[in-house]
Amino acid sequence: MDDLAKLSQYKRGVYIVNELQHLLTMCEAELSSIDMKINVSKSCCLRIGPRSNVPCASISCSSGDSLPWVEELRYLDVVYEAISGV
Repeated sequence: MDDLAKLSQYKRGVYIVNELQHLLTMCEAELSSIDMKINVSKSCCLRIGPRSNVPCASISCSSGDSLPWVEELRYLDVVYEAISGV
């Protein structure tokens, strides 16, 4: 994931959601090359920080399914949650 993130060059005026969409597209291409794909039912987006409650644009997989924006997620028994109003 870090190697893919390095491929994404930040440009002034580009919104982070666009970069997230671009990163997802690159991840899907890499996974496809090894006959894997993203499980949309187990994937989501989490926004952390004072603006975490502001709606974001959809992030879509190549299948056309959108990844849901959530306020909390659990990964390896660690709970991550959006913190607004900080």
